[in-house]
Amino acid sequence: MPERVGGLLQALRRRVGPGTRGDETLWAGGTPLTDLLRPESVEVLPDRLDLAGRVARTLVVVGYPRVVQPGWLAPLHAFQGDLRIASHIDPVDTSQAMAELGRHVQDLRASLLRAERAAADRDPYAEAALEDAEALRSGLARAETRLFRIHLLITLFAENVHQLERLSQALQAELSARLVVCRTARLEQLDAFVSTLPLGELRLPAGRNLDGHAASTLMPFVSSELVHPEGEIWGVNRLNNSIVLVDRFAYVNAHTVTIAASGAGKSYWLKSILTQARFRDIGAIVLDPSDREYQGWCSAFEGQYVRLGPASGDRINPLDVDPTDMMADPRAITGKVDFVRGLCEVMLGGLNARERAVVDGALYATYLRKGYADTDQGDLSERGLELVATGRVPPTMADLAAELRASVAGRGIADRLRPFTEGSLRLFAGPTTVDLMADLIVFDVHEVVAYERALAPAAYFVLAEFILRRLRQRRRRTFVAIDEAHYLLRHPTTAHFVESLFRTGRKLGAGVSLITQSLGDLRGGGDRDAERSARACLANAAVTFLMRQQNTREADELAAVYRLSRAEADLLRSARRGEGIVIAGDQHIALRVEVPPELHGLITTDLDEVRQEASVAIQGVALADGSSR
Repeated sequence: MPERVGGLLQALRRRVGPGTRGDETLWAGGTPLTDLLRPESVEVLPDRLDLAGRVARTLVVVGYPRVVQPGWLAPLHAFQGDLRIASHIDPVDTSQAMAELGRHVQDLRASLLRAERAAADRDPYAEAALEDAEALRSGLARAETRLFRIHLLITLFAENVHQLERLSQALQAELSARLVVCRTARLEQLDAFVSTLPLGELRLPAGRNLDGHAASTLMPFVSSELVHPEGEIWGVNRLNNSIVLVDRFAYVNAHTVTIAASGAGKSYWLKSILTQARFRDIGAIVLDPSDREYQGWCSAFEGQYVRLGPASGDRINPLDVDPTDMMADPRAITGKVDFVRGLCEVMLGGLNARERAVVDGALYATYLRKGYADTDQGDLSERGLELVATGRVPPTMADLAAELRASVAGRGIADRLRPFTEGSLRLFAGPTTVDLMADLIVFDVHEVVAYERALAPAAYFVLAEFILRRLRQRRRRTFVAIDEAHYLLRHPTTAHFVESLFRTGRKLGAGVSLITQSLGDLRGGGDRDAERSARACLANAAVTFLMRQQNTREADELAAVYRLSRAEADLLRSARRGEGIVIAGDQHIALRVEVPPELHGLITTDLDEVRQEASVAIQGVALADGSSR
């Protein structure tokens, strides 16, 4: 700013002409600054000013609500128009105010007393005015507050008279809905316009007395800032058009919860965040219950796309053992046996003590046949390298079923596992067919959701173990995104999976993004265990993003849970696609999601558009970022 001002002064001095001596010549004999900045012509009309091609109208606020709170002028910031707001604040002498309030209180009491003696109905407005006057006088007497004279004027600018009329009506309607009354300064437009210029000059007094608490809600207008230099661009602050940058890892935990109705733009926002994270070399794991929504986006980044389901060729082997686990933990096989035994319980709906013992023994025998065994002796690194050098293949669920059938006690269990190893639910039948160590992995669980009761609990049990194991191994920042999470929050097993990510992910450098359509999804569909897990996720989220709601009841419930103001609750009801409220600690930010045009084709849900523009978008952003990725 100082450089720009200095350049302006130099330009003004050149305009004055040669032979000048500093700033005094500029003001004494040169061209006045007002002549340089004023418009070419001004036509003063009764209800507006014509400013050399533009029109302006100044409105004066003449009526205020009885009770004001911080943010009551927020609609002026969000108003879609060019306007200038000026507030003139003059302190009122306390002794004079006390004398005038005393006379006012006496008049009000006399009025109420006359009505009482005449057996007439008491005037509720007079009673309210008396209470306010007495409270204000008491505060002034105790020096708890002061009295100020407030003058509030608003100047609207437009390209033509028709647009000016439309903007004036819209602004008056917006303010009147909040009990703020404004009038056009008819026949006084010039004085009113000058009063809104940054000159500190009030030519049209139209004030109202407010105490210090009420006056403080005017300056400044409530407009929170949320800027983390190392964060992702979430969008634009609707109140002041500033960029909203959020670094989730700057909080105690990096988890977020997004609640938005269908079609509000939550998946579009999520892909925008994940795209930026990829350019910052942050890993990403996405669980997508929609049908191929993330496939084009994943392909553009050359990530691993895994389509889980009986009809898919992608397989995940729950019995996989990573050599790095063997090198780090002498009891790695024991931990794997515990996990697979728990998976069998999920698949079969539970096991009794005898069956658990049978499965436990069969698992140890299965690993031993493949050359895997725990060891407490020797160099663990050599043990892991031996597994790699010999090219040993981990056992599969089919090997476990064969081991169970070898004994009389295990045949019944093997028969119950047949749908998962040979039948219609054979998601875990063979060896792993995908690269589970890629930096970007998208799990398409659309088919899993279709088999919600039979397959979903087991599938998410396996995914939970894989994600946590991967996070422990890599120890790097990773976003875990769970879109349409209401599918997972319905059952205790899958809800517990989400809870485990929220509770343990923070220590492993993971930021979990939980996206759901309704606050009711966090009640677990009536199941107490599922509801407890869902509520734990809500409590462990550092940032919450609330987007458009389809019904008033949902918006009112969110307002009660997150203590939103009336204006914020109205925003949830009327928000357009991509708009909402970000809650980070005590900060509430009215957000509008905006994405650079270069990224739009990459994250849109139109798959044809994705295929056409994805490669171009990646190249353009990489060049702009100076990166070769």
